[in-house]
Amino acid sequence: MDTLDSRIHHWRASDRRLTLLCSVVIAVVLLFTYLPLFFAQYGFGDDFVLFTSRGNLERAFLADGRTVFALAQYLVHRNIQSIAQLGGIRLLTGIGVAIVAVCFYRLLRPLRFGHLERTAIAIALGTLPCMQTYVAQAMTWLSPYAALCSIAAATLTRDAFRGSATTRWPNRMRLLAAAALMLLCSATYQPMLAWYWSVVFLLLLDRRFTVSAMYRRRMTKVILLGCGYFLLCYLAFKLAFLVIDVPIKARSELTRAPLYKLYWFLRIQLPQAMNFWRLMEVPNRITSLAIAGLAILVVLGGYVLACRRLCERPGFIQRMAAKTIVVWTALLLCVFLWTHLHWLVIEGVPQSYRIIAPLGGTSLLLLVWSIRQWTLLIPCRERRITLCRGIFVSLAMLGAFSASLYNHKYWIGPHENAYRFLLHTVRTEVTPATQQIHIIRQGQHDGLVPHSYIECFGRPAFERSWAIADLVKSALSDSGIPHSVDRITSSAGDEPIPQQSNVLVIDTRQIVTYRM
Repeated sequence: MDTLDSRIHHWRASDRRLTLLCSVVIAVVLLFTYLPLFFAQYGFGDDFVLFTSRGNLERAFLADGRTVFALAQYLVHRNIQSIAQLGGIRLLTGIGVAIVAVCFYRLLRPLRFGHLERTAIAIALGTLPCMQTYVAQAMTWLSPYAALCSIAAATLTRDAFRGSATTRWPNRMRLLAAAALMLLCSATYQPMLAWYWSVVFLLLLDRRFTVSAMYRRRMTKVILLGCGYFLLCYLAFKLAFLVIDVPIKARSELTRAPLYKLYWFLRIQLPQAMNFWRLMEVPNRITSLAIAGLAILVVLGGYVLACRRLCERPGFIQRMAAKTIVVWTALLLCVFLWTHLHWLVIEGVPQSYRIIAPLGGTSLLLLVWSIRQWTLLIPCRERRITLCRGIFVSLAMLGAFSASLYNHKYWIGPHENAYRFLLHTVRTEVTPATQQIHIIRQGQHDGLVPHSYIECFGRPAFERSWAIADLVKSALSDSGIPHSVDRITSSAGDEPIPQQSNVLVIDTRQIVTYRM
């Protein structure tokens, strides 16, 4: 008996060391993949508004219900002196994304993936375009940490129903901590609340849900408490606006055009997530949805195979199997939709890689689970494991390669060169007589990258009208020359421009001549 205990202890210690090693590998690979973003000197759109503007933006964040973001604006953003410091902010974001990936490496363990498979899946998740937008845009540096709050809340809620009656008090403390973390996430960036459902979705994919009534009861409690957390966040959101003297933005619309929103969810957000590392064009074309279509077929096939194995389980009553499958399917569909709850509760149709991050991560986890179901058709266990490892490692390599390519193609190259163009123009053409700078903004297809993808990838640096003034102010500050410019304006290409002699007009559409 002592020998058996010592072997178990040795195995557990070895497993802990291997888990730690894999976690370090995930973090190192992801940070190395995003390393160029940490040293590049550029800003993207709202980066200039948040970090170089000296305006009072705290009230704007409070109007969005983002109290933590308003606090960060006061404590952190106002201390940024130039865009050269944004690399450090992006490094913090990269660390947050790496921790999110490590969390899912650990959460995948009940699905019986090996260490190598889980490591590869976590790396692939951390390199998705929806995760890359966090690292590439300094303004989103708090989003991964808000996601971690939501993931931790789901994990604590799950653990609260594992204990016995003797551990009732610690379990209650876990639930209170989970509620506090969800409130913290809501006060940072509300779309990140949906990561809670990504964790729940993984728990539903666990084989125990279809074979254990006790496990199903526990998961039902986790789902109900998740709904309770969201209600608590909503009430806290409303209560905060009764206390804080800031007008609320009218964005919450739960009942307006739900079928219209569902149509656009199926038309844009779901294909956007299921395309994984292939970026979608706007408007999307049928040819760009080939990967999404193939992924959906793989998922449907994996689901059918899982249901078939459940029905063929020895000693399992067919009627009970059918009932279990119906409940399981309904919960999977609901929770999958809830991973992108933001599309239901806001006005308009969001087309953003940042907002679909929980949906994108969940889609990848669903795909790898489905691939695992397909490989179970192979009778030889060794070949099955080898095939799984080969597929998942290939996905990780594809993700790392795509992220490295996108770093330079869509972020560093276009935005660094656009800022250099502006800096050179300011240094050579601003004179002591210049009192106003007028920018002719770029159109959607006037950037250094000919294609513009949803929300961020390839978006021209001088397209956003609200960021132009702060962008030019940053260039004037970095130019190192004295000036008397006290007014900065902008216009679209087809709008009239000022003709006064003391106005410097910069046509940023000329940047297209520098395309490679």
